[in-house]
Amino acid sequence: MKKALILLLLILTFILCAVSCNGGEAPDTTDGESTDSQTAAPTEEGETTATPTDESTVTDTDPDTQPEDTSPAGVVMADVYPTPTEITYEEGYVVTSTVKPNEAAAEYVTLLADHGITVAEDGLPLTVTLRELTELAYGADEGYILHITQEGITIEAQTERGVHYAFMTLIQLIEKSGPFPLVTIKDAPRNPLRGVIEGFYGTAWTHEYRKDLFAFMGENKMNAYIYAPKDDPKHRAQWRSLYTGAELERMTDLITTANENYVKFIYAISPGGDINLGSGYEADFKKLMAKCEQMYELGCRDFAIFLDDIPTLDAEGHGKLLSDFQTRFVETHDGVSDLIAITTEYGDPFLTNYTTEIAPLIHKDVVLMWTGPGVIPESITNRSLQHIIKTYGRKVLIWWNYPVNDTLANHLFMGPCVGLEKTLYESITGLTANPMNQGYASMVPLFTTGDYLWNPEAYDSEKSLAAACRSLMPDASEALLDFISMTCASGINKNTDSVELKALLDAFKKESSSNTIDALRAYFKGMVENADAILASSNTDMVGEIREWVEKYRAYGEMGLIYIEMESDYHDGRSLDGIVKKLGRYKMIEKSIRHNPRLV
Repeated sequence: MKKALILLLLILTFILCAVSCNGGEAPDTTDGESTDSQTAAPTEEGETTATPTDESTVTDTDPDTQPEDTSPAGVVMADVYPTPTEITYEEGYVVTSTVKPNEAAAEYVTLLADHGITVAEDGLPLTVTLRELTELAYGADEGYILHITQEGITIEAQTERGVHYAFMTLIQLIEKSGPFPLVTIKDAPRNPLRGVIEGFYGTAWTHEYRKDLFAFMGENKMNAYIYAPKDDPKHRAQWRSLYTGAELERMTDLITTANENYVKFIYAISPGGDINLGSGYEADFKKLMAKCEQMYELGCRDFAIFLDDIPTLDAEGHGKLLSDFQTRFVETHDGVSDLIAITTEYGDPFLTNYTTEIAPLIHKDVVLMWTGPGVIPESITNRSLQHIIKTYGRKVLIWWNYPVNDTLANHLFMGPCVGLEKTLYESITGLTANPMNQGYASMVPLFTTGDYLWNPEAYDSEKSLAAACRSLMPDASEALLDFISMTCASGINKNTDSVELKALLDAFKKESSSNTIDALRAYFKGMVENADAILASSNTDMVGEIREWVEKYRAYGEMGLIYIEMESDYHDGRSLDGIVKKLGRYKMIEKSIRHNPRLV
């Protein structure tokens, strides 16, 4: 019996280590490959650097900062995401399924109809008014006030984007509360820029996925997308070449779709690898202008120049390039936002005299990006940004390398946004998250990132992750949540996952009993059932991306169950032949997944 328990313990420990995405170890990002999205700066010992987390200031679950539940007895308080700034419920509901919109609300009739609310002459009056929201302390240009009473629904906003965000909240109230609740919501974002940067190496996202992403971002109040796929030749290697034919049609479609979802399409170009900064500068600069002029004619009004991951540290040349674009392109084209840029040194580990020299040369209105205290920092705090803010003389836009996995392709990073200080908005102009090559799977952490960026002081990572699973895989949300809990180890969460299983194993180590064995059996059975539920989900896009990981997760669950059976057989004195047969089944499963690199 003792030998069997020892064997079981060893096998279960193996399963625990194997099923974790990162195997309980920090990702290896020191392979010498220079990428902006995964390479961390080595220390003298060759280990990656990370800023220690200040637990008192870094965002995670903090009940003291959550909005107070003001819903009266008998009223179901809907979970709205991103978490609104202020919600006040009154007793009762408006029982109706029809509305009567004013002219300003007419364009949202189809949206409401898609969610069961139709238009009728005797419907609840729905009024949209555009005005200055002077009562909002911040974010008024994207903020809104939503008021639902027995007399009608009123939406007040300063811009059309604010109106759109109000309707995104309204449809959540409809879906989650049933009848219209009596409620007043005053809401606005803490961070001006909240978005996604397609800045990874490897296969770029598909055209259709990008359009789906824009719809997702619009629903979750994220307002900025930076087009910067490293492997698009005309973004980087062939930056001088204009788009033609089908390329132009796709770009036009992307810009249009982004605008329809109130997402800024920011076109980034990376000329730093071979742009002539000497005698041929003017000729090359004109080609840069021509490329961006083409994008401007397609409707693009936001531009970025990236100088990352290049061998040249020419502070004078780079400073002139960025400033010239600001004055000669941005300031001469109607409606164009200030240039966004990233220099060759984009995080604390890279700092040399280059940054000190280039800082005063860059036009004061250029928005500068920064990855933080590391390329993939464990945390980002206000304190960690003060040196670069002082050097640049301005707040920074964070290029956040999470949940990107381009140099860790066998890993899924689907855990929630953590490690960002609650008051980080004091030091930044916003944040763009660099996602995984698996775009649909990336929507889970992006959902939580959007929640954090909108209202960081009320952000609850666990609740936000659960809400993301409900939103993206409603027919298997609990299964997806459990799967993520087993596979979410990453550099931003201290490589933590499998917390529940570890606790069960600890209990088993302390005392081998029917209770601890049964608990492990139930957990492994749950892994199998979770995997089946995920694979059967109607979210086939996400399932297609994560299938290999889910199948291996299921296989480990089966292996755990086999060893529980072996232990029970031995405990009950059953035939040794039966135990050997079960061991054979285990080895067959192990062999079938041995060459699958996922989850290792």
